[in-house]
Amino acid sequence: MTDLPHWLILVPVIFGTFFWKIIGVVAAGKIRDDSEVLEWVSCVAFAITAGIMIKVLMAPSGILADAPLLARFCGVAFGVTAFFLSGRKIIVGLGVGLSVFAILSYLNLS
Repeated sequence: MTDLPHWLILVPVIFGTFFWKIIGVVAAGKIRDDSEVLEWVSCVAFAITAGIMIKVLMAPSGILADAPLLARFCGVAFGVTAFFLSGRKIIVGLGVGLSVFAILSYLNLS
């Protein structure tokens, strides 16, 4: 590793982050809500989110890898079901999904 002070490394990182945020704000004002570009960006964002979720479910790393597959799938299934049954309240879906996952992981049902 380098012997540079942390603040010297942090400055270009902050600049790079804010640069792209400013570009996004400027570009967002020029893109229509119903444009094909925005629709494509939305589709890519959903695809990335779905891919990460499947990876975490099927091939987790770290401590989640010790959890049974059944507990992971049931947690997601019950959480999504509770989300829709509660009128799309995220806190309800997260709470139910996490609770089911925790209980099944504790019971170690596989």
